Amino acid sequence: MEALSNAGLRIDKTAAISEEYDVAFNKYMDDPTNVDLKNRVEELEATYAATRDYQTLIEKGDQQVAYLKALDFVDALGPRLRLYNVCRARTNYNMEKGCHCSCGMAFPAKMWKRPNKTAWKWICQVDWEPLVIEKEKYPEDEMLEKWVNDLVNQYGDDWKKWPQPGCNSNFRPWRNGASMVVELKMGPNEWTSFMAERLPEELDDEIKKVHANYFLAQKDLTADELLDVLPIQFPMAHNFQGFPGIARYPVDAWEEAGAPMFTVKSWAKLAMKVAVKDMTNLAGVFELAKKLETLPNPLG
Repeated sequence: MEALSNAGLRIDKTAAISEEYDVAFNKYMDDPTNVDLKNRVEELEATYAATRDYQTLIEKGDQQVAYLKALDFVDALGPRLRLYNVCRARTNYNMEKGCHCSCGMAFPAKMWKRPNKTAWKWICQVDWEPLVIEKEKYPEDEMLEKWVNDLVNQYGDDWKKWPQPGCNSNFRPWRNGASMVVELKMGPNEWTSFMAERLPEELDDEIKKVHANYFLAQKDLTADELLDVLPIQFPMAHNFQGFPGIARYPVDAWEEAGAPMFTVKSWAKLAMKVAVKDMTNLAGVFELAKKLETLPNPLG
């Protein structure tokens, strides 16, 4: 219950900061040359991000550590769910339509470039360093070993000289609504993908405390149970040779379809569907998800 209480306090805090941010941002939009307003918006943005930060709990035994080592890097929530940040900056020019269209680059959160590692700012450009570091940290991880070796074979030993896909726009994960793509396995070699609001960090934190149990329980979900909570899906193109974790999502087609998305409430419903498969170990996840389902989205 203490964990649930702490999560509730964090939800209230982020909601309050979000409201203050919205007020400041609207004032800044009315007066975009006002330096003080600009600085206040950036300060609130950093504060909001910090309140949603979390610490992964891995001291849960050999099985738990093994799953976290293998899965946390690629933002996997289980055998059927992979998470990617997606860039919605309108930086590509469509010759046929005669207008700019969305970038759509999507890749794991740890690989978004941060020019200043101490600041909460990201750029839409692949940073290979985290992948190389993880491979050195976990030499027993066969997947990381394969990814890095494939890239070395194609582009050489120096990761700094590897291609760095991305449009170089600033990435603000909590500002413009949905900024995440979820890739979901529906069957053998069958994956679908859809836009989503960000997985609430409070829920992510709770899941990672029992990640191995959550991972295993998710295997028991049926296709019908998954489809019950899914919005319209669009295919994601994985076309970067050597690393499957870089893709492009058709953001403009998604917007033209009315921008259907997986919401905070959808995340909560999915977590409850998984948790009921193993209430002995996942009761905390279920109770927190139940609470989140009744709350408004902190950023509207």
